[in-house]
Amino acid sequence: MGAIIEAVGTSLPRRRLRREGSVALSVRAGREALGRAGIDASEIDILINTGVYRDRNICEPAMAPFIQRGLGANSTSPGRRSAGTEDASTFSFDLSNGSCGWLNGLQVADGFLASGRARRVLLVTSDVDPAPKVSRGLDFAPAAAAMVLAAGGPDTGFTAFRFESFAKHSDLLRSGIEWLGDEAPRFGARNA
Repeated sequence: MGAIIEAVGTSLPRRRLRREGSVALSVRAGREALGRAGIDASEIDILINTGVYRDRNICEPAMAPFIQRGLGANSTSPGRRSAGTEDASTFSFDLSNGSCGWLNGLQVADGFLASGRARRVLLVTSDVDPAPKVSRGLDFAPAAAAMVLAAGGPDTGFTAFRFESFAKHSDLLRSGIEWLGDEAPRFGARNA
């Protein structure tokens, strides 16, 4: 059994707003995906956020609970449920793995769905310029995407996830960092 895509949603900054943060964009993309799937945020068991460039470079606390709250998904902690009630809770967390985060999010969602621990998973991502007046050279438009995933049948959906590294292509990976701040000298770094 594999995860199937029930619906997707996207969002871009609204024209009248100069800057919308990653949480706001993720919430709007999530609402669109939920609307297209015809479900309420209360039906989401797990929310996974895989965004890389976040508001003000925040890594802690996780962004997923802020997105969860913005969507109105279940915020009841499993440990705080009233005895004898069937209150649902949505488990939310960030999964940070750069540009592979979305694929890893699909893999994790598939595991939760295949095991029966979740009926529906909302996978979200968004990227914005984390420091608009400071950062230089970020050449992308802020955007967000969301995907509602559910369990598929025996022969449907994503199955047999496999990730592999190919050492023979490692020379193709190049990355660099350059600080252009006023208070620090210029330096360059290269990781190959």
